[in-house]
Amino acid sequence: MAATTASPSDCRHLSAMEPELRRLHGLMLTARIMGEAHDHIEPDAIGALAGCSVEIIERLSANWELAFSSEARAMGGEEGTHS
Repeated sequence: MAATTASPSDCRHLSAMEPELRRLHGLMLTARIMGEAHDHIEPDAIGALAGCSVEIIERLSANWELAFSSEARAMGGEEGTHS
């Protein structure tokens, strides 16, 4: 079986995931610190963190789907959702 290499399109989508993963990591660290502080946290602050997390996960998912679809097309397969 021949090895495949990532296309420039795949690399672009995968590279776009790195800053989002860093942001998500930062949000998770912030949530952990807030939880460990045992201080009262305003619900609005928790909502803001959750909202940011959802947006990041949506962008990560979109880039993952684009990279996977691009790879599937390159391999001659069907486009689809990778889970």
